[in-house]
Amino acid sequence: MNKKDIIKSALYDISLKSKKDFLKDFIRIVASSSQLVAWDFPPRNYKKAYLSIKEFLHKKGIEVKPTVADWPHFSIAYIPPPDADQKHKIKLAGPLCSTKVKTDDIIVLKGSSTPYAYICWHLKVENESKVLKFIKFIDELMDTTQKFSFKPHVSLAIVDADKYDELEKLLPDLQKIVKPFSVSYSPEQIQIWDKMTIYEIDTMEFK
Repeated sequence: MNKKDIIKSALYDISLKSKKDFLKDFIRIVASSSQLVAWDFPPRNYKKAYLSIKEFLHKKGIEVKPTVADWPHFSIAYIPPPDADQKHKIKLAGPLCSTKVKTDDIIVLKGSSTPYAYICWHLKVENESKVLKFIKFIDELMDTTQKFSFKPHVSLAIVDADKYDELEKLLPDLQKIVKPFSVSYSPEQIQIWDKMTIYEIDTMEFK
C-alpha cells in the first residue's frame, strides 16, 4: 500500500467515528495537548534574520532573546501525546498537504498571559485549504479541537512586553532588515514537539 492509500484509509476510518461534544473536545485539548505538530522553516534564513534584528534593536536600546524553541518552525496543531500509529499517519499526511509558503511582513504579537512580545515573520500560504485539511485530519485522528485559528507565522525573537509600542514604530525598519533573507519554499519535514523541544523529526540537517 502506498502513502496516499494509507492516508485515504486513515481518513475513511476517522469518518466512521461519531463526533464528540464540542465542550468535551475543548476540555480534552486544554487538559492534555502538551505536544505540537509543526512544519519546518529554512534555518539559515531564520538565523540571519534573527541576528540582523538583534543587532539593529541593540543599537536602539532594545535587547532581544531567541525563542525557547530549539529549531525554526511554524505551528500546525496542538495535540495530546500521539502513539506510534498516530505519529506515523501524521508524518505521512504532512507531505500530501504541503503547499508553497513565503515570508511576508514582520509583525509583533503580545500575549495577555506572558511578559513578552514576539517578533514574528507572517507567512503567506499559497493553498490554505490544503493546510486546513491537514489540521482537520489531525483533529479527527487525535480526537481534538484546535483552540486557535490558523495564523501562519514563525517566531524570530522575544522582547519584554513593555517594548511593544516601540517595536510597532520600528516595524518598517525591521521589514527592510529582514527582506534580504525572505524565502519561498515548500515545507517537507513534520516536527513533533514536547515542551518546545523536538523529539521527533526525520532529519536536522541544514538545507
